[in-house]
Amino acid sequence: IVDGMCRRFVKLYGPEARKEPLPYSVFVAMLRLEQTLGVMIGGRIMAPSHIFWVSFFAAMCVSRQTGYRKAEVGVPDGHEFNTCHLSRASVAWRIGGKVITDPTKEQLRALKEGDVALIHSPPMKNDQYGDKYGVYPSYLAYYADCDSAAYRLAQLELLYECRGPARRRTPLFCSSEGVAMSHSVLDNTLKAMLLRVLQDENEAIKYSWHSFRIALACGCLKVLGNTPETRATIQAVCRWATQESLKVYARLEANVADIVKDAARVDFSSVLVANLV
Repeated sequence: IVDGMCRRFVKLYGPEARKEPLPYSVFVAMLRLEQTLGVMIGGRIMAPSHIFWVSFFAAMCVSRQTGYRKAEVGVPDGHEFNTCHLSRASVAWRIGGKVITDPTKEQLRALKEGDVALIHSPPMKNDQYGDKYGVYPSYLAYYADCDSAAYRLAQLELLYECRGPARRRTPLFCSSEGVAMSHSVLDNTLKAMLLRVLQDENEAIKYSWHSFRIALACGCLKVLGNTPETRATIQAVCRWATQESLKVYARLEANVADIVKDAARVDFSSVLVANLV
């Protein structure tokens, strides 16, 4: 059945129909849209202090540095948020060398370089029970810059304080208070931002939410080089289901935060056949 679906896809769109890694320059240009106060983007007025935009920018930065798929960031349309989705409890912090799972505002305001956000990955298509990758956190280095996933998560925590048992019941990324972002909201908002930045629909359609994941893999390859050992590390960082990746992932430590920080800032010049326009 899957083979048949793949053949049908190729007949409709061609074998070259694939998305590109999102260039860092485009990524940063989208982040800077938060400075365009009052502008309508994707049917919503840009208001950087609104929970929707704080959540959306955090979701972008987290996806850039973890390689999360859209399915891991948001909730399918028509479905309810549940314990299989990213929640506020999915995020812990290592502040001053101490792991904190329920941070106060004072602790979050004290964050500095060297501190780390740790995200517990939700169940995903190649780990449906969360027993492969869900037991290992993704490490996100804190630095006070617009492209820092840990910085964005801290801003979200400070804006929308959530303590104790409520953290498990609260979606990590929200369209409004307590309401998880849906897949269509993620797609439509990203498309609107790409169109505004690129001013060219033919360029914008080269990218989707999956472009964050592609960019992480390509960026890691540029940062680490292409050797059997580094390829296995990249597989581990991106949580690809192979025996080799599992072995390497079990050995990853907090210094991986520096790898993904550098990888997330890589730009790309390669292009797929489908996008030679």
